[in-house]
Amino acid sequence: MKEIRYEVPVNAPGEPTLSRAELWRGLELKAENALPFIPAMQRCEVLARGDGWLLREIELEGESIRERVTFEPERRVHFERIAGAPGWVDNVIDQRPDGTLVLRFVFGTPDEDEAKARAFESLLPKAVASTLAAVRRMVADGTIRMS
Repeated sequence: MKEIRYEVPVNAPGEPTLSRAELWRGLELKAENALPFIPAMQRCEVLARGDGWLLREIELEGESIRERVTFEPERRVHFERIAGAPGWVDNVIDQRPDGTLVLRFVFGTPDEDEAKARAFESLLPKAVASTLAAVRRMVADGTIRMS
């Protein structure tokens, strides 16, 4: 598998500050219903769930994909494609040595699928930006509340 990574600081100047807990809650909500987070997605349906995982089916740019989603609380959401286009995606919350909170997306695509890798690479900045924007909206409108 070829890995493609993209990371940004969560709290860029001029943007409302997000905590790790708020960002984590946003990633949990994204796993359950990605439509507010990923504009290119047409459908997201949870089929089953268990302790620390869920199974969902999505439609992304006209392609139906089934994913097993696993959660590492406040650190990583892993989306493993089990039907449809092969590959996986990680949404990772991390911290740089200087304390900066970052959001990193990592896509795994088959080595032989160079076109898919290039497409993912061009989509990464938009995917991270739209995810952070959706989390900020949800914090502002009260959908995400931390006590």
